[in-house]
Amino acid sequence: MAKIKQMERQMDLEEILACPKCGSKLRISTLAWTCRKCGKEWPINMDGIVRLLDSGQFFGSDQEAIVKLLEEMRDMSAEEFFNNIERFEKEYRDFDYDYCLNPARADWTILGDFHDKIVVDLGCAYGAVSQSLTARAKIMIGVDNTLERLEFFSLVAGFRQIKNIVPIYGDVFDLPFKEGVIDIFVCIGLLEYAATFKQGVRPIDIQREFLEHLCRHLSERGEIWIGIENRLNPMYLVGKTHHGDLPFTPLMPRIVANAVHRIFKGEPYKIWTHSQRAYRKLLQTVGFETVEFYYPFPNYQRPRFIVPPKQRKVFRYMSKNPGFGSNSSIRHKMAIRVYKMLEWMGLLGVFAPAFLIRAVKVS
Repeated sequence: MAKIKQMERQMDLEEILACPKCGSKLRISTLAWTCRKCGKEWPINMDGIVRLLDSGQFFGSDQEAIVKLLEEMRDMSAEEFFNNIERFEKEYRDFDYDYCLNPARADWTILGDFHDKIVVDLGCAYGAVSQSLTARAKIMIGVDNTLERLEFFSLVAGFRQIKNIVPIYGDVFDLPFKEGVIDIFVCIGLLEYAATFKQGVRPIDIQREFLEHLCRHLSERGEIWIGIENRLNPMYLVGKTHHGDLPFTPLMPRIVANAVHRIFKGEPYKIWTHSQRAYRKLLQTVGFETVEFYYPFPNYQRPRFIVPPKQRKVFRYMSKNPGFGSNSSIRHKMAIRVYKMLEWMGLLGVFAPAFLIRAVKVS
């Protein structure tokens, strides 16, 4: 039975894949993907990673340590790995259970229908969201340009005996899929970085090009799910930032933020976030409709609760949860007061700290 399912998954995969160079069908083996027309070949490494890239970027603080962690993992059983989580957190700076493995990072996925779908997680990192979706998705494809993260993802999937994942070391602008075949793209913490994918182009233009690129690969009524910060987060008013931004720059006019970053960082302001209205306009411009916004608190990475669209007084009720109020910092208490006031004014969605966005391709 397992062998039959594996053959079925391979057949399904061959139906959606296309050579990123010439667009022809690919032949799949345990060692490589090969274009049937141009003969281009992409090897599969010992951890099961399809290597579409020769080299990528390392996203983290200590590449040498992560390589050492991976070497340890390859010599471990599943039981040994999970029994050593606490030690890994102490010894390896880039290993954090909440970020790398905590299934709570995928709690938001209950909002969508991922059952029996072909799902692609772009910028999948260590695979916390992807692995949580494997129980529902038909095929779960994770794409990232940091090889070490994908190797971690693949090794943990092996420990958990997950069979329906396909980890790809690749470029999100150079995807190996036919047009019109992907059911759902997941982009959690990715769209804001689009301007780092290409040089010399305005960030908004790159974001638009990226979304158009994904839209072409989506099936009829296919969906994209985006997790991203809100440019109008009230906490930016007191200097809080994300992505290494300089204080207050998310709120500045782009031309001013660009000048400030050039002065203090020697480079233009590339990490662009938007308001709810601007995200809606951007998505509708490139071919999406039914754009829905959900409001995760305190953030989209690890939401304590998520406010649905058009709901009233949910924040006031949920903020009474003992776990939500456990943070006694002045900033946290101030944030709760601010959001309660915004909810009372009917502006909670506009000034939420972040969004989970579902957009459906125009049919």
